[in-house]
Amino acid sequence: MAKPIPTYIIKDALKDFRSPATWRRFKIKKNLPITELASYLEIMFEMYAEHQYDLTYQSDDCLVVMVNNPEEYSMAPSFPGGPKIKYVGLNDFRLNYFNIGDEFLCRWQS
Repeated sequence: MAKPIPTYIIKDALKDFRSPATWRRFKIKKNLPITELASYLEIMFEMYAEHQYDLTYQSDDCLVVMVNNPEEYSMAPSFPGGPKIKYVGLNDFRLNYFNIGDEFLCRWQS
């Protein structure tokens, strides 16, 4: 018998779209790259791959920002008193790096 594929159940909501509240709940494989999740979100919210996006989440010790080329940000200073920022390549980040209950922000730009 085949082993079940580990999955997450994700609820995604449009933050600044309240009337009516717009959200999706779906199941997705745990080991997918974060870029694949972004592609699925574009499809579910009918964005037609016309938007750029960035993804961030707060880990235990820093703010993680997922970008196309983290080397471009290696010399970017943190603000005094602000959070420590870690830049990670979008293609290097997989969903199974998250813990259950973690939240992350995906900002879409036109």
